[in-house]
Amino acid sequence: MRNVEWVELMGHLSRDVRARGKAASRVKERDALGLCLLCERKASRRGLCSCCYSRWYMRLQRTGESERANAERNAIIAGELMPDRQGQRIRRG
Repeated sequence: MRNVEWVELMGHLSRDVRARGKAASRVKERDALGLCLLCERKASRRGLCSCCYSRWYMRLQRTGESERANAERNAIIAGELMPDRQGQRIRRG
């Protein structure tokens, strides 16, 4: 399996990853209020405001291709980022 295919596979798996422990309750609370997970601004994308998301995305681009999915997964578990469409699942469930 090529490196790019592995990263895509891990990206699909990261959608099922959730924050754990205290981070999970914090993520749920911040999402209900519509606030960024890292600052006090309004969240717009994946639980982050546009400024924090831009910073996170640029940091992700600086990581190696093989480490991107793992970095995203670790950020989700730590409560620093929400998986794609997790906010919709939290509100429904």
